[in-house]
Amino acid sequence: MAKYILSDSDNNYKLICDSESKDWYLQWTDAENATEISDEDATSIFRGEKILKTYFPVDATLNNSDCSDKSFSKSLIEEHIVNVASFIREAISKNANAPSIWTTKANTLEGLDLSSLDDNISGINWPDALANNSVTVPLLIEFSAYNPDAK
Repeated sequence: MAKYILSDSDNNYKLICDSESKDWYLQWTDAENATEISDEDATSIFRGEKILKTYFPVDATLNNSDCSDKSFSKSLIEEHIVNVASFIREAISKNANAPSIWTTKANTLEGLDLSSLDDNISGINWPDALANNSVTVPLLIEFSAYNPDAK
């Protein structure tokens, strides 16, 4: 599934989303432009491994992130998951014709099995920490506004 960097009329960064959300954002928000990026690039941004060269205006060239791993408790990760799933559910309830992928992402988050995790795991951000421990998290960049740690 394709991923897109959305920007406004001045080419300022708005968000990164997948193809199933792109048209909704272009119709219902001030995002006006969509630049396709690879799944790999979107994932590396989501996990905090890479950053865009510039956000205002957008330059989709990727640079290595200078962020280092930090420790996340299992309870903190569970809290992040609940918060993001709630944020998504609220977005669905407030927006006409919300993309169905939003429901899929909320359901996936709520269904994550964290029983195999140690009490403390590390990563650049909480999605990276989960990925480092073989827990697949859906791409949530478009919902990262709830918590700057998810960026």
